[in-house]
Order: sequence, then C-alpha cells, then structure tokens
Amino acid sequence: MQRQILTGPPVETPSLSPAPSLQLALVILWSAREPHRVAQSAICETGKRLILGRSPSAGTDEHALGFVPQRSLGASSLSRSAVHHQTDTELLGEALSRRQLEIVVDGDELCVRNIGRCPMWVNGVLTGTAQVRHGDTIHLQQQLLLLCVRRSERPVLRFYPVERAESFGMADRDGIVGESAAVWTLREELAACASGDGHVLVLGESGVGKELVAQTLHRLSVRSTRTLVCENGAALSAGIGAALLFGNRRNFPNPGMEERKGLIGVAEGGSLFLDEIGDLPIDLQPMLLRVMERSGEYIRLGEESSPRRANVRVIGATNHPERIRLELRRRFHHEIMVPSLSDRREDIPLLVRHWLCSQASTRPALRRFLRNQQPQLDPLLLDQLVRHGYRTHVAELSFLLEQAVRRSPGDVLAPSASGLMVGREGGWDAVSPSLSARAPTLRPRTIELPCGPALPGLLDAPSVPLGSPPLPTAEQAQRALDEAGGQVVRAAAMLAITRHQLNRMIRRNGLEVRRKSAGSATEDAAICDATRTRSARG
Repeated sequence: MQRQILTGPPVETPSLSPAPSLQLALVILWSAREPHRVAQSAICETGKRLILGRSPSAGTDEHALGFVPQRSLGASSLSRSAVHHQTDTELLGEALSRRQLEIVVDGDELCVRNIGRCPMWVNGVLTGTAQVRHGDTIHLQQQLLLLCVRRSERPVLRFYPVERAESFGMADRDGIVGESAAVWTLREELAACASGDGHVLVLGESGVGKELVAQTLHRLSVRSTRTLVCENGAALSAGIGAALLFGNRRNFPNPGMEERKGLIGVAEGGSLFLDEIGDLPIDLQPMLLRVMERSGEYIRLGEESSPRRANVRVIGATNHPERIRLELRRRFHHEIMVPSLSDRREDIPLLVRHWLCSQASTRPALRRFLRNQQPQLDPLLLDQLVRHGYRTHVAELSFLLEQAVRRSPGDVLAPSASGLMVGREGGWDAVSPSLSARAPTLRPRTIELPCGPALPGLLDAPSVPLGSPPLPTAEQAQRALDEAGGQVVRAAAMLAITRHQLNRMIRRNGLEVRRKSAGSATEDAAICDATRTRSARG
C-alpha cells in the first residue's frame, strides 16, 4: 500500500517577470573627476571590439563603450530605448587617453588590453593585458575603478511602486540602498509578497539586512497603518515563551499577575516580526502552527475554554532555516532570500556613501570625508572593500569603515597596508579574500571577430603586485621599449616607473631605443606630465 506524504500547502512564489539572459558588464566603482557616475554600468556586447576612454573614436569594426545609470523601469517611466539614448561614452580624467582600453567579449571573460598611457591594475596586479571575469576589478591609476559583473537588462517592474525609488544611487523610501540587479529583484519580490497577506519567511546570511526587509514588507502591505511588533525568537525561553506569545488572563498563573495581551494580541491587525525564528525553542515552534493557519486561533493562558482569533501576519527571519520544524516552515506562504554582499558588490560604493552621510549627521568629525555629499576615499581602499570576503556583510562593511576612519588622519579614507582586519574571538584576523588572491589570467591568444580583424595576442606583460613596485629588469625594460616603438614615456607607463627612472636604466644597461617613427622630445615631455601622476603609489 502506498503511503501518502503530507507536505502542507505549497509555498507561493510571486509571478515575476522571467529572468533574461546574463551579459558581462563593467560598473563604475570610483571616478576621480565624475563621482556622480558611480554605479553606472555598460553592457559589453558580444562580437564587437569595444573601446573605453576619455573620448573614444570608434572605427568601422569598433564600438565606443558607454555607461548609463541602468535601473528597472515602471510602467510610467521612460522606455528602454529612451534610456539608452542617454548613454555617455566620454569619461573625464586627466591621465586617461582618448582610447584607453580595448575590450572583446570571449565567452564568460573580457579580454582587456591597455592601449592608452594610464597604467592598469587588474585585481591589484599591474598588467598590460588580461582576461577579466565576474568579480574582477580594473583600476586605471588614480583615474577610474571598474568592476566586471554578470547582469542583464532588467525587466519592467510589475509590482514595485516606482514612486518609492529616489534618485539613482540613493536609498529608497524604505532605506534600501543599491542599484544592482539583485537589489532590484529583491524590491520586486517584496512588493509582490506585500500585495498578498500570507506569512513570509525572510532568509539570508547574518548581517545582510533581514530586519530592514521585514520592515519594508510591512510598510508596503495593506497593514502599514497598523502595528509592527518585533521580537527576537532566541529570547523566548521555553518556560515563559507561551505567555509572552499569547498572553494570560489576570491572576493567572499566580495571584496578582497582571493581564497581558501577548505579542499576538498587541500585533492584532498588523504584523508580528519574529527575528531569528530558527533559534526559537523547539517546544515553542508547534504553538505557532494553529495561529498561523487561516483561522488564526489561539488560546491565552488561563482561558482554555474561550479561544481567540488573531488577524496577524507573521514575518520570520533566520539564517538557519534548517532549524525550523518542517510543519512550521510550511505555514509560511512566501520565502524571500536577501542577497549577500558577494551577490551585489557593485553596490558597495553606494553603501559606503550612505554610511558616511548618515554617520556624519551625528558625528561632525566624519564630515571631512565628504565633499558635496560624495565620499573622499582612496580607490585602493574601495578596491579592497569590493574584493573582500565578507562573513557578516553590511554589518562587517560598517566595521571596516570604522577601521578606515581611525587610520586616516587626513580628509581621505586610506587603504589598509596589511589587509582588511576582521574581529574574531581572541584577536584579529587579516582576511585575504579568494577574489583578491587570484591574479588576472595572462596567456597569449588571438580572438577572431565576426565584425573585423583579429585582436592582437595578449602581450607577455610584467605582473607587479599592487603597492610600491620594484624596478623592472633590463630585459623587461628593453621589451617595453620595443613594444612602445622607442617612446620612452609610453614604455615607462607600461613598466609603472617614471621617465627619469627608465632613462637611468637605459644609460646604466646600455639599452637600445629603436624608434619606429621620429618624435620630438617636447612631445614626450608633454605626454609625461599627464601620465606619471602618482606612478610610484600604485
């Protein structure tokens, strides 16, 4: 005889728009001249030779890469084509060349070649060419910091009210910060769940902002005008948990005991948020089953003969869903997963700005790190924050920013020379994330494009760790001179040293300067003034 397995009502999933195909894109994390363009992105189209620069001129087989403040659109917003007309292909930066980077999509990688005069670091390694993947950073020295991500053109929003979204990059009316696809998907899921009245379980790792998500869910629902009661499930002990949840009548269980409504009675008509519901004692979990059913029936202590009915929406949150009893978990009609920082690294600069602005309102000493409401920070610090391996996510980001404030005597948040420090029991650990431990892939290859000739093979460029780079060898200097056509300034930029250092190496080692075409010394000197800015800093 077959046994029927009772699983309870199925978990409802909001009918969202189908997920479109993902494409590689570059996102601006930091810009020396255009801080307002942080979080703007550019989709890298397959089959085209893309040019990124200060004022890129594209040939017949090339395409200028343009950045746009990409975000989801509501039904009353501009059409997608109208947004694309606002794409800006020009980037400001004194040391950026008109044609700085040449980019070609190769599967799930970007083949990037530095064809300009500004040195390029990929994942903290100085290089001339590299294959960049999702999560890699590209730093054009003290000019621009980019992040490679996989993203898509977001579908039109069907549930989220676009009037709740503030200007691009700012926190919305519910306090959620982010322009990544993961955050916009979260906003759409919240709005879709809020349109109903079923119980909701919010999942996510520690520190991702589950309580903020629960508050947003309540504000978006029809219960927004009623009470939101919040309680930590781990604080409800098995002994008095029933009284705290359901209340008790007067003089019960002891004479003189005050009458209590309980959490469910206080939340009548509104929402009850049980944080860390996975840590709710196992004996208390079955007590919630009946009140979370359609009837909402519950009994206060001492009133066994007169059951009550509750009109309450239960919102639970946990980072340990495996600790919830199966029958209780099936009472939740919706489950929402809050993305971690590793799923939305392009939002970290926006979170940094939001943290600084909110903290500066009560801590005047932090106002020195803001200029026109834009954070003043070294791009190397932001590169460290983006490639850091987070354990407690937004909470840990706040901790790391406090560390940066303490080690920055000036008005610019400085990077850490020894790696980002994370507090642990018994001391401190210097964390080296897996993303930053991987150097960019450097291997010779030629890519055939359907729209033009092949991109030259990746050069055997020197790989220099980020920081104070050592002087190159004589062989490396000679190879750079040959690749630069005898142009000392360009060769020095490729080697991340100054023109004077390279001239001394030429004299000391008897290197040959073989020019392909005649060039004047005054032209070299003029170019040098724009390319050698902070070349020793990295």
